Amino acid sequence: MKFFGFLLVAVGFLAGAYYLTGARGSVIGTGFAISFAIAIVGIVILRVVTRKRKGAKEKVISEVKTVEQCISRLAEGVDKLEKEKDTIDVYDLSKEIDDRFNEDLERFVDARESIAIAFGLNAYASVMSHFAAGERYLNRVWSCSVDGYIDEAHIYLGRARDQFVEGHTELKKLTLS
Repeated sequence: MKFFGFLLVAVGFLAGAYYLTGARGSVIGTGFAISFAIAIVGIVILRVVTRKRKGAKEKVISEVKTVEQCISRLAEGVDKLEKEKDTIDVYDLSKEIDDRFNEDLERFVDARESIAIAFGLNAYASVMSHFAAGERYLNRVWSCSVDGYIDEAHIYLGRARDQFVEGHTELKKLTLS
């Protein structure tokens, strides 16, 4: 679309210059007016494309911030839950997970593609492998909680914490570079 906008501007200006100088020594008004209109359409297209790109860039920046905030809260929250695990009844862990982490998990998943757009596929794979493992371990804790397996729930809570912390560390490396 950007190329088409530039093409219209160039054709409009070149044709306008041709008509302005006049093939026969006089200005041909209709040809010049049409050339001028073509150039204006090209300029409008270029402005629209520029605004869309600027808006898309701002959206990616915003989503990267969202991803960073979510994985940071997940890492801190799971760490806090892991430290509190001995004071929470095993059957209540599933409710605690739902109450504390569902919103951040959903927001992270909704904005995760911004990592690939901003930093590339290798960075995306690195962060997502830790996030996915952390989420799986957190789901395992939830299942163990519902079934009453306290020892296994506590083991997987630590593993979930480690994965979210590592994912957050990987993402911080990207945003600081």
